[in-house]
Amino acid sequence: MSRATRRTVIILGAAIVLGAACKGEEKKEEKGFTIPPGWTPPQIDPLPEAGAKKTSGGADGWVVIDPGAEKLALVMQGVAKLVPAKDHRSEGMMWFTDTSDGLRVKVDIKNLTYMQQYSVRVHLLGDCSAPDFSSAGPPMNFQGSSLSGDPGPAAGLLGDLKAAFSGDAKGETTAPSGSLQGHYSILGRSVVLHATASTSSTSSDPLGPRIACGVIGIYANVDAPPPPPAPESAPSE
Repeated sequence: MSRATRRTVIILGAAIVLGAACKGEEKKEEKGFTIPPGWTPPQIDPLPEAGAKKTSGGADGWVVIDPGAEKLALVMQGVAKLVPAKDHRSEGMMWFTDTSDGLRVKVDIKNLTYMQQYSVRVHLLGDCSAPDFSSAGPPMNFQGSSLSGDPGPAAGLLGDLKAAFSGDAKGETTAPSGSLQGHYSILGRSVVLHATASTSSTSSDPLGPRIACGVIGIYANVDAPPPPPAPESAPSE
C-alpha cells in the first residue's frame, strides 16, 4: 500500500475526501477550529434585546450564546467530546460550524482499527450513559419523525470514514444535513461513531456497534477581544 493511501481519511456520506495525517507527518495538525484573531460571535440585528417580551418572530426558536446579553448572538458552533464504549478504545473530538453550504464537521478521533470503515451519526437523545450507548436512542431523522416509521439507513448520517495507517482519523467535510439551529437542531443530541455491522456478529444495532459517543454542546470563543472598528470610507467627490 502506498504512503499516500495510508494517509487518506475518506468521508463518503457527504461525497467529500478528508485530509488525513499519519504519524511522522511533517505538517503539524491543528487542534480544533482555528479562530481568527478578533473573532466574536456574529451579531444579528433583528433579534430583540435580552429580557424583551417574546414575539412571534425574532429570537423565538433560535439558540443564543448568552441569553442575558444586551445584544443577542446566535450559536454558530458546536463541540462534542467522544468517549469510548465498554471494551473499546476509540475517543476524540468533533467540531461543528453552521455555514451557508451546510454543516461543517471536523473530526479528530484516535485508536481506530486501521482501514476499517466507520459511520458518524447524530442520535436523538443526548445521553451517552449506557455502556453500549443504547441510551442515545435511534438515529435522528433530519426529514421527519425519528420515532415513527423507518427513517432509512441515511438517518442522522454526517459521513463515513476510514482510519489512517496510524489508527487516527483527522479531517473535515461539509454535511448537507443537520444544523445547529432550526427545526432539526443537533445541539443537545448525541453524536455516535459506529463500526460497520460486519465487524460484530453480536451487535443488535443494524448500523453496527456504537463504539464512541459524545453530547453536542455550544461552542464559542467568548474570550476573544472585540474586532477593531471598520475604517470609515472616504467621502465620495
